[in-house]
Amino acid sequence: MKKMLGILLIQFFSFASIKVDGKSNVYVEKSNNGIDVINISTPSSKGISHSTFTDFNIGEKGAVINNSKNIARSRIAGLINGNKNIKEKRAKLALLDVTGVKESRLSGILEALSKDRLDVILSNPNGITLDGANFLNCYKIKI
Repeated sequence: MKKMLGILLIQFFSFASIKVDGKSNVYVEKSNNGIDVINISTPSSKGISHSTFTDFNIGEKGAVINNSKNIARSRIAGLINGNKNIKEKRAKLALLDVTGVKESRLSGILEALSKDRLDVILSNPNGITLDGANFLNCYKIKI
């Protein structure tokens, strides 16, 4: 019984995970209330930020895409530090590319923290399951 409970807890906690793959300069932090903050990669001259992940799963708490170079207030995560990868201009498009071998599962809010409109593309060749997912402040979202 204890072993079964342990396995269920591991599966539950491993569900809400966003792990970078090291191929881009994206980094993930936790907000003060435990929400994942995705500090997207430095945008190209055309405003495209290409961030790569081995795992991309959002639990019920949600996650924030940080496209702000200054401290800003997220609706789901509160005050968030500026993204060090945003230098002169913010991204117009956040390409979130999953390179790992597992499908992604989105069960919470994905909020774009940006003064300007931000289009978001989430790509995973292994599949993406939307189970209660919501998108906040994402101008256009493509899965």
